Order: sequence, then C-alpha cells, then structure tokens
Amino acid sequence: MSTAGRDDRAVHPARAAWRPTDQKATISAAPTLGAALVRWAADRPADPAFCIYDMAGGQTELTVGELCERAAVAAAGIAGHGVGPGDRVAVSLDTGVDLVTTLFGAALLGAVPVLIEPPMTEGRARVWGERVGGALRRIRPRLLVADEAARGFAEPVAGGVRLVAPPGAGSPSGGVAGLMDAPSVAVPELPDAPLAAVSEPPADPDGLAFLQLTSGTVGHAKVACLTHRALSANAAAIAARTPYLANDLMVSWLPLHHDMGLVGATLAPFLHRIPVVLLPPLAFLLRPERWLWAVHRFRGNLSPAPNFAYQLCALKAADAALDGLDLSSWRATYNGAEVVNEGTVRLWQQRFGRYGLRPESMRPAYGLAEVGVAATLTVPGAGCRVEHVDRDELAATGRVVPATPGAAQARPLVSVGPPLPGYDIAVRDDDGHPVPDRVQGRVMVRGPSMMTGYFEDPAATGTALVDGWLETGDLGFLADGELFVTGRAKDLLIVAGRNFQPYPAETAVAGVAGVRPGGVAVVGVPDPGRGTDAVVAVVESALATQPQRGAALSDAVARAVTDELGVRPHRVVVVRPGSLPRTSSGKLRRGRIADDLAAGRLTGYEAPPVASR
Repeated sequence: MSTAGRDDRAVHPARAAWRPTDQKATISAAPTLGAALVRWAADRPADPAFCIYDMAGGQTELTVGELCERAAVAAAGIAGHGVGPGDRVAVSLDTGVDLVTTLFGAALLGAVPVLIEPPMTEGRARVWGERVGGALRRIRPRLLVADEAARGFAEPVAGGVRLVAPPGAGSPSGGVAGLMDAPSVAVPELPDAPLAAVSEPPADPDGLAFLQLTSGTVGHAKVACLTHRALSANAAAIAARTPYLANDLMVSWLPLHHDMGLVGATLAPFLHRIPVVLLPPLAFLLRPERWLWAVHRFRGNLSPAPNFAYQLCALKAADAALDGLDLSSWRATYNGAEVVNEGTVRLWQQRFGRYGLRPESMRPAYGLAEVGVAATLTVPGAGCRVEHVDRDELAATGRVVPATPGAAQARPLVSVGPPLPGYDIAVRDDDGHPVPDRVQGRVMVRGPSMMTGYFEDPAATGTALVDGWLETGDLGFLADGELFVTGRAKDLLIVAGRNFQPYPAETAVAGVAGVRPGGVAVVGVPDPGRGTDAVVAVVESALATQPQRGAALSDAVARAVTDELGVRPHRVVVVRPGSLPRTSSGKLRRGRIADDLAAGRLTGYEAPPVASR
C-alpha cells in the first residue's frame, strides 16, 4: 500500500503512458465476488485495484495483492464476532480504505454485506436514525461496522446488533484491526506472500452477493436481494455496451451505499480487473472540480454520476480552478439515477468541451437497484438523442406529439438508450396492456440480473415482480427501440384532473438566480378547500433569511413554474440550503417534502399572496 500527498494535478506516473486500445476487458469467470478477488490476486498481485482519496486530498493506493491481504484480515475479524457464510453484515462507513476492505472481507468470508450511509453530521442524525433503524430491524445483521465517531448515532438504532468500529487507516492492518477485538483472535502481521493462505469462499453463484437498500428507504425498508450471478450478469452487460477496454480506469465520487456507486462504479469494473479511483462524496460536493481533476490525473476513461452532478460542475467550477485540465481521456460519461435533463447535457458540453471532453462521451442510462444498477444504456458514439414533445398533449392524453424546439409547449426529453444485451423493456398501461410506441405508460424491465425479491417482504416483492417483469414505478415511452423516461408515477402532480410531472418545472426554477442547484422541489400538497392538490414550489436559497430579497425570488420562481406548467404555484417556500429531505443517494424525497409541508414541519420564507401585494 502506498500513500501520496495532496493532488498536484500532474498525471499519475502509472497512467502517463496510457493510450487508447481496442482490446476489450473480460469478466472474471469466478462464481463469487470473493473468488474473483482471490483469483485476480493470485494471477497478478501487483495490479492496481483501488486508489482512494481522503478529504484532505491524500491518496491511498492498493494493489490487488494488498487488497486481498487486508480483506483476509477483515474476514477473520468479522468471523471473530460470530459471523459466518450467509450471515448479514451492515457496513456504515464513508468512502475510504476501511469501507473497501470491510466490503471485500465480507465477500471473502461468504457473508452478505449491506452498505448503509454513514451519519455524516449531527444535523442528519435524526433522518439517519430513522432510515437505518428501520433497515436494521428488517435486515437483522449479526454485525454493524461503523466509524467510532458515529457510535453515538448508531447505538440508539442498532438494537441488539453488535457494533464495532475500525480505528482508522493508520492502524497496522490498514484500518480493519478494529474488527479484530475479539479476545480469541489476534491481529496477524502481514507476511510477504500470504496469498496461498487465502482461500476462495463457498462457490455458490446463486447465493446472495449483497443486499441493497432502495432509494427513499425509510421505516418499512425495501431491501433488494442480489445474487452473485445477477451481479456478474449486470456487470457483463454494462461492459458489453460501454464497452470496457483492457486498460480502462474508473473514477467515482458516488457513495458506495447507492447502487450506482457500488455496482456501476466499483464492482462492475472490479470484476473486469479494471482499477477504480474513489473520492469521498463530500469531497466532490464541496469542490466539484476535484472529480474532474481525478479524471485528469489518472487519465480516467469511465465515470458515472446523476444529472445534478453535471449541472453542479458546470455552474460551480470556476475557470481559475480548471487551468490545465485535460478531459480528453474520458470516454464514457454515464448519466443516470435521475431524469436526464437536455439543458444540463448541453451546458455540460459547452462548459467542458474546451478541456477535451467529446460530446459523444455523454452516455445516458436507466436502471434500478432491483436489477443491479443498469437496464439501458446509449450506444457508443451516438451522443444524446433528444425528442421535443408537446407537454400539454403528453399530460392530457399520454401521446407523444412532436413540438417545435423552443416553443412554449415543447418539452425536451433525452433518450436513455436501448435495453442492455439480454434485457427487455416494455411500456404498459394501468391495466397491464402493452401500449404502442410514442405512448406514455408504466415502464417494465426484464433481464438476467433481477433481484430475487425484497428481503423478507413477500407483499412488496409480489407487487414489484409480475410474471418475470419488474414494475419500476417509472413512466416513459419507447421510440425506435429506445426508452425515454418522463418521470415517476408517484411524483405526478394532479391538479383539477390534469396530470403534470414536476421535473420540467424544477429544471426551469433551477435557472432562477439565487436558487441553489439541485435544491428545487415542485410538489402537490392536498388542499381540502380546493378539493385538489395545491402546487407548492420549495427552493433552497441563501436568501431564505433575507425577506427584502425573498419576495423577488418568490416571484421569479412562481413565473418559472407558471411558464413551464401553465399553472401558477399556490405557494413558494424559500428554505435554507440543506433543508430539503433527500434519500441516501441524494435524490429529493418529494413525498416526504409534501408530507412535511402539509404538517408544517418544513417552513421558510413565504411572500404574501400576490393579491395582497
């Protein structure tokens, strides 16, 4: 293991000679994730596996051999707490060496890890406890691994679960020695050639590889069960469509407790023996350009993110912070996990094309934790296909009617591509019947990486899995074999019998000066007096405490919503940055926002009604 200082923005010596290749990467034939680690370490122990940034910009590099050694130590420590193959282990750690080694240690043991967001701040402790407490009660893990700083948050919700904390990366065993505090187990010195002593875990490809909390999990947690066979199938399909090349490198700041970060950015490349550079999510959020510089430094080729991240980079990264940046190596810029916005894609390319980023690198995708991570992905070199549709016709009838770009009723929609190899996409009406192309309906997915079900939740499983198909809960349409996602059924605004998706209005509001990027929610709140939903726009802004400027902001937000939806919001609420509840992966929890507004739990600056001003 080597540790480097702060990033000097020079290209990493190991990647300085990188040149494009046509040779495709091949997926491991190992039956399990743990076996894939052991076989790679035995074949080529000096290969780079991970480079992991810390919040100060330091970088810890792990070869495959070192990862295997440390994972073996972690596996012994986990076993020392009474955990055996098939037992569940909850891991609540921020991105770092401890998280990676604990994850692979569980894989070596044949245990079933479930990664849970860590409680990063005291302000989020209540929400964290609510989400994690419900998950732990449902999963009932034998062990919860959490950072020592999180112990005070974790103990109240851990119940009877044994809680241990790694002491940090400075320990002799790379941070996992804290798992080794059982009196009967000693922390071994790491010998020069220990790999022969590391055996493969039980070879059961149909055993559980991990449990994945789905986005928005709270209270009665939904926990998707994914097997090793499903993980390999999804990884292989992503690699085939991308395609993964033999000398590729993945860069990611995404949290590993989210499916895009765990499967898409970590396990899928690992199974193809592709090294991964990981940054803590907060490092990106505080300084978005860190992500871009990591791509530059490591000549990164693959990197995923939700749409909001591209918007945040384009708006917040200062030109002075990008001097010398080279993004020409970035071949696949995946965009998924939320609705892909045409304006964001255009802004991203306008801002970063000057740094060598090619337009065709943007690769919109669609997927869910229930299939691993991805079900569709655009084809290489195609770029982004955009359809401008009549939003009023779509809302009223569900029919996709072309509209003139720039027209008042035009809504641009971005294709997320055709299904991955081996996958099928269907669009059906509310009665389960297929609808024709260019008609909006409920999106269904079928493929080789389907979850076996939600953990110990047969009712939810029966609702989600129907005759071999997954009911996604999303709305969309097919055109020429490609999927266009229009929104989530449960996020619909129903006003006087008319249906509206919130996303176009939220995008319009995001462009209002003073509104925090990604801090916009347009929701429907039941209004008994009107007998229908009241449209409420909630925005995060530093102006929440400045009434003299808040009124102008409220008016601008109301105009943006009205221009986009044709309906004026009944209320505009301006709240402090960070006030809106989000899922563990950072998505807005619109249902929770609407509930909090209705109950008076979410408050901020509200200008008087227009009639009174």
